[in-house]
Amino acid sequence: MSFSLSGGVEVVGFISPTDPLDTYPVIDPLYGIDGLRNVNTLTDLNNIPDLRRRAGMLVGVNNGSQFYKLNASPWNGTITDWALVNLGGADTYVTGTTFNLNQAILTRNDGFDVLKLSGGSNVTLSNPSTNQIKIDVSIPPDTNTFVTGFTYDNSNNLTINRNDGVDFSVNIDTMSGLTINGDLLVTGTTNISGLTVNGPLSACTGIYTSNIYGCSPITIHDHLLPVTDGDLDLGSPIRRFRDVNTISGTSTVWTSTNRVTTPEVDLGLDSLNNNRIITADNSIIQNDTLNGGGY
Repeated sequence: MSFSLSGGVEVVGFISPTDPLDTYPVIDPLYGIDGLRNVNTLTDLNNIPDLRRRAGMLVGVNNGSQFYKLNASPWNGTITDWALVNLGGADTYVTGTTFNLNQAILTRNDGFDVLKLSGGSNVTLSNPSTNQIKIDVSIPPDTNTFVTGFTYDNSNNLTINRNDGVDFSVNIDTMSGLTINGDLLVTGTTNISGLTVNGPLSACTGIYTSNIYGCSPITIHDHLLPVTDGDLDLGSPIRRFRDVNTISGTSTVWTSTNRVTTPEVDLGLDSLNNNRIITADNSIIQNDTLNGGGY
């Protein structure tokens, strides 16, 4: 006989029992290398020694309910050494969740942990009811910041206050492209230049301006009253209104330094209850001589 493999034991025939009726096994795959074998638990699977491992070998777990194939080395003795193989056996499913030391573990029916959730210093896990994982997060006071209020000093300075004592200040002295969709209410004395308002402008205490432009005919809804009657002009001697509609009153005095042009002057009723109207046809012209007759 010649041995072609150094260190090996040459077998010239097959291994068999001493009697065909013998019930003892001839070999035990657990003690061999490679091939197909079965173990009871995943712990037994991970504990198979490296000398009895060969990449690609199949191992059944829990009476063959699940089969795992050994991945290529290197191995670390954990379930990551193996890949689950579907041989048409029983389906896998999550059987439950266990909580321990702020950690939630979802376990499968084959004993494999499919999901692990761990809490931390600011995260707490709990299981208030079946099929529910509650995650509570607490924000440390030094990182939980929010606005507590703001102040305005009436000098264009706005200050926003935060709960941690940090304030943010801004000076608002110039605005461009400002659009006001509602009413603009001005209280006190406010200087505004270049303002275009499409809606009502409310300033009941006073408006200071040098120019008024009308987008359409200006409608006045109240009286225009001078501070002192007779001392303030509406317009200038050379820039009067073309048409003036007014209500007559005994205190109204019209004074013109140039000329008053009108088609007629209605003097009202005379002592004989006659309406007296002066027109270009029945007026007394300058340097005309008064003669007897009816006027």
